Amino acid sequence: MRPPLLVIAIVGLLLTTAGAPPAVAQAACGERDLIVASLLDTHNEVPVARGLATGGVLIEVLVAESGTFTIILTHPTGVSCLITAGDFWEALPADRFRQK
Repeated sequence: MRPPLLVIAIVGLLLTTAGAPPAVAQAACGERDLIVASLLDTHNEVPVARGLATGGVLIEVLVAESGTFTIILTHPTGVSCLITAGDFWEALPADRFRQK
């Protein structure tokens, strides 16, 4: 079974920030409800995908119609951290990955 594309992307992101200076590598963290509300208010981003990772960590992707996106991780303790954000999000059709 192949790993989901989102997991591959997040692992790649984590590997690219592993050697970053502490100020760059630090993530903004806080209460999930406040972070999600803030992303809605400031960027019109809403959750569109989520998955449960090893250790009970919830991974969520929030996207706006404008194409901006944010990926957050929520730990079992309830603390959420912003992992990355960007532009030009594109949702791919699920059948694109199915074997024929």
